[in-house]
Amino acid sequence: RFSSLERRRRRLDLLLRLPLLGPLRHALGSARLCRALGGMLAAGMPLLPAMQSAREALGDDALAHRLDRAADLVAQGTPLTLAMEREEVLVPSALQLVAVGESSGRLAVMARRAGDLAAQEADRALRTLTGMLEPALIVAFGGIVAFVAAALLQAVYAVRPGGM
Repeated sequence: RFSSLERRRRRLDLLLRLPLLGPLRHALGSARLCRALGGMLAAGMPLLPAMQSAREALGDDALAHRLDRAADLVAQGTPLTLAMEREEVLVPSALQLVAVGESSGRLAVMARRAGDLAAQEADRALRTLTGMLEPALIVAFGGIVAFVAAALLQAVYAVRPGGM
């Protein structure tokens, strides 16, 4: 059986796969991770310690767990991009920029750009989500108002002498 921590991780990981919330959450985490990683690498920090420090900036347990697995792969000699792709740590567009940075020797700069790109994706996803949520809320509140109005009319007709 799974421990309670493992069950919690699996539930959080499942949230990343939801249709609208998953991509938004993944893009936000990717933006935070890439910006933190790029800043630490630009400051001269080695890759593995930078990955561990960037983990703290994530604020997302499921993505942090994925990053830990990717860091283990990197420690075993797997290239960073391949490890992050295998563990699905970053959104694909950010992963492409990290791959370019890794191959060109400009990982810090490209990681920051990947963070900016992921933040733009998160902003787009959030706008889409709110754009879809607004009409749903209007319909829901309209239904509530109709229900209250029907209940009031029923009460008025029930009090009226002569029935009908």
